[in-house]
This record gives sequence, C-alpha cells and structure tokens, in this order.
Amino acid sequence: MTLFATTTPRLPHLLLLALSSLHSTTAATSWTLQDTPDTLTDLHHPCVRSCVEGDRRECHYIFTVEWYRSLSLECGDCPFNHTHCASHHCVFADGVQRPLVTVNRRLPGPFIHVCQWDEVVVNVENDLHLDSTSIHWHGIHQRGTPYMDGVPFLTQCPILPGTTFSRPLTRAFPQDQDKPHTLLINGRGRFLTHKRGNEEATTPLHEVTVKAGKRHRFRTLSNSIRNCPIVISVDNHTLLVIAADGHPIQPITVDSLTIYGGERWDFVLTANQEQGTYWIKFQGLMHCGTRHKAAYQLAVLRYEGTEGVPDTRAPTSYHTTIREGFQLNSLDNAPGDGTFLTAAEMRSVTPTKEDISRHPDYTFWLNFNFYAQLSLQPPGSPPQVMVHINGISFKLPSAPPLYQPNVDTSIFCNETSRKNCDEGFCHCPHVLTVKQDSLVEVVLVDERQVNRNFEHAPLKDTVTVPSGGYTVLRFLASNPGYWLFHCHLTFHVEMGMAMVFYVAGNHAAPPPPDDLPRCGLSGIDAL
Repeated sequence: MTLFATTTPRLPHLLLLALSSLHSTTAATSWTLQDTPDTLTDLHHPCVRSCVEGDRRECHYIFTVEWYRSLSLECGDCPFNHTHCASHHCVFADGVQRPLVTVNRRLPGPFIHVCQWDEVVVNVENDLHLDSTSIHWHGIHQRGTPYMDGVPFLTQCPILPGTTFSRPLTRAFPQDQDKPHTLLINGRGRFLTHKRGNEEATTPLHEVTVKAGKRHRFRTLSNSIRNCPIVISVDNHTLLVIAADGHPIQPITVDSLTIYGGERWDFVLTANQEQGTYWIKFQGLMHCGTRHKAAYQLAVLRYEGTEGVPDTRAPTSYHTTIREGFQLNSLDNAPGDGTFLTAAEMRSVTPTKEDISRHPDYTFWLNFNFYAQLSLQPPGSPPQVMVHINGISFKLPSAPPLYQPNVDTSIFCNETSRKNCDEGFCHCPHVLTVKQDSLVEVVLVDERQVNRNFEHAPLKDTVTVPSGGYTVLRFLASNPGYWLFHCHLTFHVEMGMAMVFYVAGNHAAPPPPDDLPRCGLSGIDAL
C-alpha cells in the first residue's frame, strides 16, 4: 500500500501516482519495481508466491507511521550519485527537501502482495508524537471485518500517538497556494536541478522495463487527495484499457487515460515499437492545471537491452506533455463527441445482474455544493465557504456507532430529520439507513429524468461527477455496517462533504473483538 506524503506550507506540493507493470510468465509474476533494498525485502516476504488453490496463509506486516524528511542524511550524495538514491530509507521524492509523513520511512510505502483468501494482519504503529491516525484500505469491501475500515469515530477509534493497532484486516480478494506544484510516480520525479560548483544533477525518474514483442499489464492508481485529475500517455504507444477499480471491462484502445483520485485502472501496453526508450507522460488538470501550478511529471519506458534516456527531447513544460488522440475518462465531457469515451459509456465484461435493474427499494437524490456561511465569521472578514450534501455538513460522532451501543443516535440527521437547515448551519452526523439486501440508487446532482444503463454497466467504487452534470449509481446493500460515502478531496471531506450509509438487517456483522479500543465521552481505554 502507498500513502500520500503530506507537506508543509511554502514548499512545492506534490501528488503521488502509483504505477506498476507486470507480465505473466510460466512460473510466476514478474515485477518491474525499482530494485531497492526495501522493494527487494517486500518481494522476499513469505506471502509473495505463485498462488495455489488450498494454500492459505496468514500474512503479517508492520506499518510504522512517522514524520520523516526527504533527502535526509540516509540519501548520502543523492542526487549527484544515483547509487546513493537507492540507499535504505532514502526518500528523495522530486529533489526538494521537506518534512513528510511516511510508512516505514518509504515513499511509496511497503506493498502487500498476497493470494486470494490469505488473511492479512497489519500492525499500525503511530509514531507521529502528537497526531492520531488510522489507515483506510481503499477498494477493500471489508466483508466480515467492518471494524478494520479505518474511519476514525465511525468504524474504530483513532490510533493515538505511541500506540499500535493490530487486527486481521480481511480475506484478500480480487502560505503559498495550496495547490500541487508537481507529481510523483512511485515516489520518484524531478522538480528542480541541484547545483554544486560546476556540477548539476537531478533525482532519478521511475523506469519501467519491457520486452520487445510482449504485452505488459500496467496497474495504475491515483492516491491524490487534491482536485488533480492526471492524464497518462506513453509516446508512440497506445493503451488497451481492460479494468476499472478492479473490475474487468470490455477492452478499449486509447491514446491517453485520465485518472482521478481514488481510481484504479489496468491497461495493456504492447511493446511493438522500435527498441529504445520512450517517455511516459503525466499531466495534471484542475488544481494541477494551467490556472494554478501546471504540474506534470515523467517516467521512462525502457525496452530490455537499451540504455540512456529517450531520443526525443525531454518535455520541459506542462504543454509538451499533451498527447492528442482518443481519450478515456475525459474531464467534464458528455458522451457523444467521438474523440473521447466517458466512464459511464464503458461496458462490463459480465452482464448486469437482474437484481440491479429492478425498481430500487431506495432512491436518494444528493446535491453537493458550497455556500457562504456568514453567521460563523467576524464582521468584515472574507466569506467562509462551507460544503454540504443536501444542505448538511457532515460531522463525525464522538465514538464509533459500529460497536459502541452507548452512542447517542439521536444526533444523527438526514434531509428528512434535519432542523432549521434551510435558515441556519447544519452540522451533524449525516446518516441514511437502508435495510440489508435492499437495492439502493444514488443520484448525484440530477435535476431531471435520465437514461439508466442496465446492460453491462461498469462496476466502480469511485466515480466522478462532471461540473454541472450528474452521475447515477446503484448498489446492493449486502454488507452490514456503517460506511462512509465521501468526496475524495481531503479538504472537502474535512469540511463536511460526506455522509454515512448504515446498512441494517438481520444478518449483522460479526461481533467486534473484545479488546477493540473504546473512545468518546468516557475517553479512550483498552489501549
């Protein structure tokens, strides 16, 4: 897993995009991660193996969360000596020194590679000194383990400084502008040139090695917490997109792909060009676009047996990372243009289940927006913008209602139970309750009847809503518990653009472990 690296003001902000390449061989899976001491240690974990039916293992990991610093003494003479950049605990990022939060003093953090039905046990040690923390496992459904979802005060208590949270996670299955200046690809990138006398040096870029004539599957994810869609392209190559958020789709050949925070996309690249090296380009949009910092980054696609950098001159500006042609998942575009394809137009490999196309048991219309709140600020100060869903700004309860029965649920609210929300500021735990195994439809910013797609509808757990547009989604409420439904921009969710689906039913989640920490009005105990 990888975690976003937080930064301090007045330094270039950065976003992390994880990119890995793998191709199947007759023996096992071959990874193209950079060969550093840390990644080699990951690859020698006893759970990294060829998966065999019936071979189920318990896989243990230790995640130490702490403040660290890029280009620390551990980096030696990096970037002037690139061998030193691969040193143990060397985090060089984009070449700018800064404080950041890391897991195990790595960027990206350690990866977990397990087989289906392995049991994953992660010990999270909080060494942040003053800050509490938790880890959310994006894309993991947590069936039977809702207490491991990592949402503080909803599914668990926060992990206090100096303490450890250890529990089986799941059965594994398939004053500067606060805008980013640059991107990182698997923790690597270039932002500036270091000078020492007559010497000049830059930090290494991420490299992917491919074999001529072979097809290579790339798995990409954006763990951006900013409003920063990223366009991915590879010079002289097309991308065959085959999966979204872990679910197979009917293949689509594109020249570029836009990825939003929280999304995962799989594509196949065929190494059918002249042997050499080619640029992999990443261009930021919205808060990473030209209105702000024009953030971009590069990686290198290298054919096996070749050396050096791509023959074409390295893009030296944001605009030179643009790739013309057919694009998937374009920003703020409606279907029908012919030069792009929206996520809603994709088709799943498997037909849509009949129980999804029936009339829904619940339909929720959710409008999210911003408004100026004048009553909570001093006279004459600039307007304070508040965020909301259906006029309610989300507030976490004082303790996890998932396993602490003494939580006062009378403070929960929704559009039908809110009081004075039309005239005043509503700030409460926004909870929608649905029955287990019911069909739920969610309409995001929809003001009219729209067509629903019930034929091979794509399966996703992260969706985007075009500016001024709408998105309609459905899900079967088959997983009991409290589940956070939220904007993926951290600033927005912190300000209240979130709510909770409470799935209640006869088949409740397994009882919580007796030693889970308790918190709330009585304080935190059982630590």
